[in-house]
Amino acid sequence: MASHQWFESDPDRAPDSDFEPGTASHLCVGNEGRLLDFRRTPVRVKDVWYETGLAGVEILAFEDRGAVWDVPFEEVEKYQFRKGCPRAPAHELEKIRIAVRRFDRREVILADARNREAALRELARERELGGSWLSRNSRFLQSGRSLPEGQPEGDALLYQDIRRYMDERELLDLESTFARKYVSNMNNEYVKVHRVAVARSGLASYRGKVIRDSSLTAGPLAFERRKKHVLARMGWVQALLRRCGRESIVLYRMESCEGPLQPRRRGTALVSASFRMDIVQEMSGWADSLRTVALYRQAVPVERVFMTYLETEAMNQPFREAEAVLLADPSNRAF
Repeated sequence: MASHQWFESDPDRAPDSDFEPGTASHLCVGNEGRLLDFRRTPVRVKDVWYETGLAGVEILAFEDRGAVWDVPFEEVEKYQFRKGCPRAPAHELEKIRIAVRRFDRREVILADARNREAALRELARERELGGSWLSRNSRFLQSGRSLPEGQPEGDALLYQDIRRYMDERELLDLESTFARKYVSNMNNEYVKVHRVAVARSGLASYRGKVIRDSSLTAGPLAFERRKKHVLARMGWVQALLRRCGRESIVLYRMESCEGPLQPRRRGTALVSASFRMDIVQEMSGWADSLRTVALYRQAVPVERVFMTYLETEAMNQPFREAEAVLLADPSNRAF
């Protein structure tokens, strides 16, 4: 059960009699509750990190069972907890409040035109590098197979191709960790730093919370290396799509809520969509006649594509959501 942006959901629903709304006092290790999503995903508080204002929340069911999400303290209201569970004592509550005051702040990084021009020039070089590598080394292209777009799974030869390419570019560690964390919970801190790296490059704007963990921007995780991963990754997949005759890909996205549609979140640098309408419908709560649902379909230029399920193994197992990750475009009201 991934946390995705290609649909928007409103969690305000009446609590079950066994649960109560989440508050800071519920952030005690061992407390069990549920996420206010469509499936009411069961969770357990596994860790509480006062220095970063994050709780480690373990997923107890569905595809992502066993994963631990880093959840900001101030987002505890997105959860419900079992009635009668332990409550944090006063001294721990004060630590939580201090962390919220420190980290519950917005940051805006607007795409700078000069940085964008430089990044686009570098991206053009990366497409040439990626295309040259594909011509010489791609086992997928050598096989003569067609792109499995719209199929339930990507292609194993493409999984191998992108891993070999990222390994040769000495970026496989970022590739593997980013893909795994994005498909599990796209709003986690590791992915946030990638979003900020995209914004600093000028490719898209970022509006979101400040970075909480400085270790995620140090050494091999530094912004410049993350930017290198983004550009190399985009160059490769865009070269692949073009060699397969694609100048655009048809994608779907959904908004879903109770009552009138809410304003969409914008400025997150990266946006998710799906190659398959049926998957988007299923995840939207389409069967609930009381929900408001809006479906978008659009042919998106390959120049916006960063990553897809076609070549990314982590987007296929255990998840099967036929996903694509795009650079955000503030002028695009659907995607």
